[in-house]
Amino acid sequence: MNIFLLPLKAPKQYEEFVDKIRNFYKSRNYTEVFTPILQDEPNLEKYIEAIECDIESCGEKKYMYLHTSPERSMKTLLKEYKNNIFQITKVFRNKECGSKNSVEFTMLECYNVENLDVKSEIKDIVFELLGEKEIKYTPFHEAFEKYTGVVFSEDEDILKNNLISFGYEFDDKDSWEDIVDKMLSEIQSNFGKDSYEFIIDFPCKMGVLSKCKGDTSERFELFIEGIEIANGWIEESNFNTIKSLIQEVSKHKNIRNIEDLAKDYHNDFEYAGYSIGIDRLFSLCLTSPSKKSSTSLSGR
Repeated sequence: MNIFLLPLKAPKQYEEFVDKIRNFYKSRNYTEVFTPILQDEPNLEKYIEAIECDIESCGEKKYMYLHTSPERSMKTLLKEYKNNIFQITKVFRNKECGSKNSVEFTMLECYNVENLDVKSEIKDIVFELLGEKEIKYTPFHEAFEKYTGVVFSEDEDILKNNLISFGYEFDDKDSWEDIVDKMLSEIQSNFGKDSYEFIIDFPCKMGVLSKCKGDTSERFELFIEGIEIANGWIEESNFNTIKSLIQEVSKHKNIRNIEDLAKDYHNDFEYAGYSIGIDRLFSLCLTSPSKKSSTSLSGR
């Protein structure tokens, strides 16, 4: 089943579904915002590739990217409009493949400047749309070790040796990040099988723009039936930390202006952000056993 075609197959149900999401956030003092899809810089995540565009406007040729998320634009907006904001938008990621992945899909992106406990907020919207179920919070290293059988380590050589001893194979050129990403792709189908499961306490190496406490990131991911539904974190507010991360990104991505990009991503106050895959959540909503009918999201 191509879940990305479901809005076309069930347009009325999809409309009701999106309305529920909008009403949920507006009832919690959120403002819906609308930001540009075209960007002059690529995204920061190593394993997500932006789609490149050559455009011409008023005789001027420009090299642009379709946004992979509205994160940068929304964080920039927060500088002048310090309120809870959300957006439902199409996003684009090159070279995506699989029944739960698409080059084009719909994302919900949220930023909360009032409450850092956004996992609780995600729990509430999931309960409203899918029904209540047990919530589990599993530290990243526990999930890794449980489903690989391998002791986790943040040391690259130790992790490689541990994996080799259990018969895992990988390219000698693979970095620590490459190996962990590949292993996660293999084991994440086990997450959230009998509950709504948050994977928490990621290593700071995997924290992206999240705040860290010691060696542990404030990043989290939510899985339902082996599918990643949401991810987010408490945002890093130190400008130099953000700039350093972007400098690292520039080693493998074409960043034009590190200083300006760091300013766009930086806010000097505490807040939390997260995204939810709308297509994935809608597909679960249509088949949720808590719903009386898969043809009506409103119960009518």
